[in-house]
Amino acid sequence: MRALLATLAVVLFWCAPAMACDDHHGKCTFDGFRAQHNKLMNAVSIDASATCDKGHARIRLYNGGNFIGVATGYIDGHVLEALSFIPEDASIADLTIKYSIEPR
Repeated sequence: MRALLATLAVVLFWCAPAMACDDHHGKCTFDGFRAQHNKLMNAVSIDASATCDKGHARIRLYNGGNFIGVATGYIDGHVLEALSFIPEDASIADLTIKYSIEPR
């Protein structure tokens, strides 16, 4: 299993800089996002659409202005999927995000 993960990491980091976004110019942003709260795991899954084809995103989660967690994920094919574990008493009723994206 470690060998598989090591190989995957090498392939991602070796090949990713060579892959350029062919349909986007300028800063990469999210067009929109959807969040689902799994209360059993105290986790939030985030799905987002991005303006760039590939990238690495760092996401900060806020509920009503209160910081509740962070998530990281990779954008592939203009789609981001990320997971964040949040405190047990946290809610996502008024979820907002702030993010930074490193295009690849």
